[in-house]
Amino acid sequence: MANGSFQGESCDRPIAVTYEITKFGRTALDILEKLKSWTEDNHF
Repeated sequence: MANGSFQGESCDRPIAVTYEITKFGRTALDILEKLKSWTEDNHF
């Protein structure tokens, strides 16, 4: 993605693109876990 949260890498054959979360993207994991807990606690 353009904001640096994920990076892509082109592979040869078969033609494919792999994605992985970057170090910058991992900085959001704590808040995403809290959001997940909040939605579960509030039955969303």
